[in-house]
Amino acid sequence: MKRIVIAAMALLLSACSYPGLEKQYMNSPVRELVLRSTAKDMAEGLQADWEGAVKPPEDGEASVDAIKNRQYRQFLVEAFDLERFEDLIYAFLDESLTERVQIKIKKWDNSPLGRKVAQIERAKKDAAPDYSGEAVQEALEAHGNAAKRTALIRELVDAVGMPAFLAQATEDMVAAMAAAIQVEHDAVWEDVEDMRDDLISDMGLDIKDLRLEQFNETAVDLKELTNREIMELTKHYKSPEMQLYMQNLYKALNTGMKELGAKAGEAIVTLMSQEVASVRIAPPSLQAVRSNHCNPTSWV
Repeated sequence: MKRIVIAAMALLLSACSYPGLEKQYMNSPVRELVLRSTAKDMAEGLQADWEGAVKPPEDGEASVDAIKNRQYRQFLVEAFDLERFEDLIYAFLDESLTERVQIKIKKWDNSPLGRKVAQIERAKKDAAPDYSGEAVQEALEAHGNAAKRTALIRELVDAVGMPAFLAQATEDMVAAMAAAIQVEHDAVWEDVEDMRDDLISDMGLDIKDLRLEQFNETAVDLKELTNREIMELTKHYKSPEMQLYMQNLYKALNTGMKELGAKAGEAIVTLMSQEVASVRIAPPSLQAVRSNHCNPTSWV
C-alpha cells in the first residue's frame, strides 16, 4: 500500500517545471492544456502503482480466505476509475498551483539541493534499493551521530505526512466498502468500523508499519545528503505553501480512494448475492410434530 502515490508525488511536487505554467500563462488556455496533460500523466502513474500494490497473484492457496483475498483485491484493481482521478488531480493542480506556490517550487527545483534530490529520485526509479535493517543502520551511521540522524529523518517523514495520509486513505477506502455492503444488506448487526477492520485483514492491507517503512526508505534514499541538507529539505516541506499544497493533494486523492472503495464494495455485494442465489435451500422432507402451542418440537 505504501507505494500507491510515491511515484506520483515526485511529479506533482515538481509540476511547476512543466512548460506553460509560467506567470504569463496563469489565465490562458495554455495553462489548462498543460494541467490536463499533467493530470493524465499523474493518474496513469497512480493507476500503475495501484495495480502493482494491490493486484492479487494469479496463483495462490485454495483456502476460502485466500480466494476471498484475491477476489477482493481484484475488485479494488477494477474499481480504479482513471478518468475520475484525472479530474480530481486536475482540480487539485488548478486550485493549488497559484503564482506564489509556483514561484516557491520553481525556486526549490532550481536550487542546488533541489537538483540533488531530483537526481536521487531519478536514480531510484531504475534501481532496487536495499531497505534491510543493516542498510538502514549503515545509512544512519554514515554521518557520525546515528541518534541525531534518526531524529532528523523522522522530522522529515512527518513533515511530508505520507504515512499518515496512506493509513487514513486506506481506512477511509475500506470503510466506504463496508458502508456499501452494509447498506445493501441492511447489516445493522455489524458495525461499519468492525467490518472495515475485517476487510483490511481479509485483504492483507498492512497499515500499522507505514511510518517505519517510510522512515527506512527515506534514510537509505537520502543517505548522501548531509544533516544540514536534511534540515533544509524539511524546512522546505514545512513551509506554509508546501503544507497547504500537500494537504490539497491528499484531500483530492482521498476523495478518489473513498469512491473507489464504494465501487469495490458494490462489486462485493454482487458477488455475495450470486453466491446466495447459487445455494439451493431445500425444505425439510419430514413433517414436524407440533406441541399444543403449535410450535415444532421434533421431526418424525
